[in-house]
Amino acid sequence: MEEGVESKEFAAEGDKDFGKTLKEAQSWRNKYNSADQIPDEELPDNYDFRNIDGYDFTNEVRDQGHCGSCYTVAFSQAVESRLKLKYGKKGSLNFISIDSELQLYE
Repeated sequence: MEEGVESKEFAAEGDKDFGKTLKEAQSWRNKYNSADQIPDEELPDNYDFRNIDGYDFTNEVRDQGHCGSCYTVAFSQAVESRLKLKYGKKGSLNFISIDSELQLYE
């Protein structure tokens, strides 16, 4: 979110603007089977999950600590954003342990 710009509460009860924003944000997924099918002229110049009509479709940045798991943390946070966009609900993948994901690569 841009500095000095406040974001709207994500998926607040009774927020009709959120439903409209979510429907618009999901429109490409509903219209095309893959990203390759979207015509270039339909793509916006700028698209930021942190500010889709004032709503932030990302979660708080997590500190990976000193374990060197940047790829795992980045992956988890990208998936969280996609799930928020798909389902329009708050949530996080905190149930996924970064340690258990790292074991997959060892």
